[in-house]
Amino acid sequence: MLWHTSPVWAGPRVGDLSGRPRIPLAMHEVDCPYRALAIEALEAIGRPWHAVFTSTSIHAVEKAVEMGLAISVLDRERLTGAMRELGPAEDMPPLKRCEARLHFAPHIAAASQPAAEAMARLLRDRLTHRGPWRSVGGP
Repeated sequence: MLWHTSPVWAGPRVGDLSGRPRIPLAMHEVDCPYRALAIEALEAIGRPWHAVFTSTSIHAVEKAVEMGLAISVLDRERLTGAMRELGPAEDMPPLKRCEARLHFAPHIAAASQPAAEAMARLLRDRLTHRGPWRSVGGP
């Protein structure tokens, strides 16, 4: 494991979007794990939702939440003063933990294994030291 994140439902500090019949979501594109977490959690409890904003930019998604346009799944450390964490009190379902892992190809030659492991340690240390999203640009 390289790192783990703490995904939370993020809503605007002012207003209540969670009380709507269909949850308005701000999300990243299809390959984002947080998008998958949000959809999976809402569909598991049969909670209707719709995408009102989609972007490749974490900052744009955050701004959509801050401005009261949508709810999103963000890492807890990315919550700003204009946001609040949503949970059971707002009828939002729990989210699974999210991890980033590095997998080695099964056919790595024995001679290459020490170099691959050293690279994995370096990558983990760099990401842990600087924070996962700041070092790689976003989820």
